[in-house]
Amino acid sequence: MQQENRPATESARPLPPAGWRSDSWRTPAVVLICGCLISMVGFGPRSTLGFFLTPMSHDQGWGREVFALSVAIQTLLYGAAQPFSGAIADRFGTVRVIIAGTLLYAAGIFMMAHAATPETLFLSSGVLIGFGLSGCSFNLVLSSFGKLLPESWRSLAFGAGTASGSFGQFLFSPLAVGLIDTLGWRTTLEVFAGLLLLIVPLAFAIATPRSDAPQTSLRSLRQDESQTSLRSLRQDDSQTSLRSLRQDESQTSVRSLRQDDSQTSVPSLRTAEAAPSATQIQNYKQALAEALGHRSYILLVLGFFTCGFQLGFVTLHLPSYLIDRGLSAEVGGWTLGVIGLFNIVGAMTSGWLGGHMPKRYILAVIYFARALAVVFLITMPASPAVALIYGAVTGLLWLSSVPPTAGLVAVMFGTRWMAMLFGIAFFSHQVGGFLGVYLGGLLYEHTGSYDIVWWLGVLFGVLSAVINLPIVEKPVARLATA
Repeated sequence: MQQENRPATESARPLPPAGWRSDSWRTPAVVLICGCLISMVGFGPRSTLGFFLTPMSHDQGWGREVFALSVAIQTLLYGAAQPFSGAIADRFGTVRVIIAGTLLYAAGIFMMAHAATPETLFLSSGVLIGFGLSGCSFNLVLSSFGKLLPESWRSLAFGAGTASGSFGQFLFSPLAVGLIDTLGWRTTLEVFAGLLLLIVPLAFAIATPRSDAPQTSLRSLRQDESQTSLRSLRQDDSQTSLRSLRQDESQTSVRSLRQDDSQTSVPSLRTAEAAPSATQIQNYKQALAEALGHRSYILLVLGFFTCGFQLGFVTLHLPSYLIDRGLSAEVGGWTLGVIGLFNIVGAMTSGWLGGHMPKRYILAVIYFARALAVVFLITMPASPAVALIYGAVTGLLWLSSVPPTAGLVAVMFGTRWMAMLFGIAFFSHQVGGFLGVYLGGLLYEHTGSYDIVWWLGVLFGVLSAVINLPIVEKPVARLATA
């Protein structure tokens, strides 16, 4: 049998896990584009729910707190399920999780269009959409970027994936207003449910491998002796031919490698197994213990609470707030659209800056500037110009906190359990979103005003700016040693 002459260094490369092969069509550009499209389509419908609050509550005879509670449940479940969906995606790959999440999300949107009771609304808008979002949101897209893209692409890709979600908000916000005016809110929800199914084929482009690489790599080495063990022996001892191996099998055969791996003198086998061990042998319990005992990670998680509080409240209640102050629904639609448009610039800039300056400073500036933007909105006389200026400034800061937050998780702990660890931070984000959404509806029904919630957002913004400053941006000792 003719043997191929390969470079000696080839055997030192860690083998990919079984069941995973590198598809030539999945270039970094394809992965980035398809991931961004998933973020755009997935974030769009959810960002428009505030436009359904007034017409749906009016037609069904509900107070604002009913619709607000359904979205609050959604927000909380979205965050609570995120660490679990992230851990499943880390362990078994992202494609199954994204497809399952998309189907739940689409089913919830469709069922929401036909909800006739508050309980049905809680099930559809709250439970189904909440669990669905945890499986197909930009969180898993960013995790896939971290695993599939070269490190030099990573920070900017985090920004692009986040910005794409906001571009979805920019597209879907005016679309929702127009469709509700022409087709009604029920048909609009049905249309959005159908559009969500576009995510299913896109998910295959950002599929990540299973995480059982250490065991599988060794198994594949043993199953394919002619391509691994013998090649490793050639590298270890350039004077030992295949003929001599066959003649003296008792000393250097592949069988001895299987029986006593600790005594073999084949360093390339050890290299192939040890290369991924520094990050891959850690199980999820060890990853959780390491993260939850890390002071900087706890500070990052606490600061992310504010992001959720502000975003959740503004997304759902800003259109109604502007209507209450005498502005039209179209102004609210364009304000949310402007937020989405400017966040493309903000998220991309944040992602780029994350590769050139400390990420903790970026987060501190974002949270403090958001507080100032809220003060501007609620203290200035109501006008379309004030609303759109607020939208532009807030858009620059909207999801720009996500790239540095995801980047800090990757820096501190690596990408092995990134989806799960970022999911925990995101749960804090969604707890804040739950409070922002529900308190907005509850306090409005009791006071007739959103002022208390606006000022809470200002307070949380200042506190989060301070909390992020002490974060230490360096790998944990485990990674530093590796």
